[in-house]
Amino acid sequence: MWDLDPNWDSTYLVTACADFRARLFEITTGEYVAQMIHKGVVRSVKWGDGSQRFVTAADPFTSRDLGTISVYNFPSPEDLTEGMLCCMHQSGAYFP
Repeated sequence: MWDLDPNWDSTYLVTACADFRARLFEITTGEYVAQMIHKGVVRSVKWGDGSQRFVTAADPFTSRDLGTISVYNFPSPEDLTEGMLCCMHQSGAYFP
């Protein structure tokens, strides 16, 4: 695990992992809620916008790829049921 960040009221935790995934957990129960699959190692995560969104930053998988910064809306009950979250916005960025 490279990074973790609880939301403002410490009910959810988002993690950044070396297995190309960011994961969302409910803190009070420790229950795994959802995962976000990336194309490289996820190095950083951060809640923002009053815990309505969170962002992830992932390394490029190869030297030809760009790293990615992805923004996710906090999941709806339907998204949580399916266990996968859709990225609201993603952009390529060069990380030297």
